[in-house]
Amino acid sequence: DWRALSENYNAIPLLKENKDKISIYSLLKNKNLDITLLETILERILYDIDVTKSEDPLLLSQLWRHPIGIKILVKNYNESPKNAIWSDICENHSTFAINIVKQTFIEEQAIEEDVETYDYKLVSLNPKAIQFLTENPDIIYWPYLSLNPKAIKLLTERAYYESTLKPEALRTILNKIYWSELSKNPKANKLLTERATYESTLKPDYFRTEPNKISWSDLSKNPSVIRLLDKNLIEESPTVIPSNLLRLHHGISLENLCQNINAVKLLKKCIDNIKDTKHWEFLSENPCIFKDN
Repeated sequence: DWRALSENYNAIPLLKENKDKISIYSLLKNKNLDITLLETILERILYDIDVTKSEDPLLLSQLWRHPIGIKILVKNYNESPKNAIWSDICENHSTFAINIVKQTFIEEQAIEEDVETYDYKLVSLNPKAIQFLTENPDIIYWPYLSLNPKAIKLLTERAYYESTLKPEALRTILNKIYWSELSKNPKANKLLTERATYESTLKPDYFRTEPNKISWSDLSKNPSVIRLLDKNLIEESPTVIPSNLLRLHHGISLENLCQNINAVKLLKKCIDNIKDTKHWEFLSENPCIFKDN
């Protein structure tokens, strides 16, 4: 199966000997792909394709997103980033792509007219863009930054600033941490633990006017905060966790818990609640079920 082989990171020597059989879409997923092989394949594939006319938009989109592909398009085919789908460049996790974003931003700032040609929201998701975002905080899009595992320093600083504001002032600002999104961040354990402690001191009425809070449903799938889930559930019910206790604790999701690779202790105590076929499917795919603890 050459499609599968093209994605196999140990198959590069074999692929170099069988270039005519390679699947370019699978090759772009190969972790060991080198620029020489990709250049050779693209010469064959793009020979009859005018890249400026985007005759294969799916391939071009993947190339703009790929750390090696973007270099080849710009350097070998004289492709201008202005011809690309901007979101593809913003989501490219390479220094080369981030430099394009930086240069575009500088050029845009130099224009005297107050016109924003490019949308920089997706840059906040890019783990390689932290320095750029730190230097240009006005373009940060906080819902996306809250998901960025490399943005913990920025998020921690923002959380401290927000903690100094009164609730009325916090409600009026748009640039703030989105705790529901941060609940999915695999590196936000400390922030989420501190936030959970704070939220436990608030009266339920507070969240009727301020819905920005931890999402325990998303937290249930986050492997980095399993101690927080353990603390809330196992300490209260050390033997078997009844289904009503899951619901009482802010809406912990059993479906998401079944997908959490660090939730073996909790899942053992919730096993009697797992009746849904979909839950069993997720549980069967979870490698943690073969762990003792």
